[in-house]
Amino acid sequence: MTNLVYAEAAQLSLLAGLSGIVLAAAVAAMMPTSSDALIAMATVARRDVVPMLARIAGS
Repeated sequence: MTNLVYAEAAQLSLLAGLSGIVLAAAVAAMMPTSSDALIAMATVARRDVVPMLARIAGS
């Protein structure tokens, strides 16, 4: 009977551990993509939006 309790606890722990590893891997894979998107948005804002707002404010 106690052997079943240890097996059940090991299975639950393993699944929880694996789900945590999978979630961490997904977040790690997402980070470079979101970083690239933020860099692109900052570049567009600096090169296009800021000069347009400066022209509007100056005129």
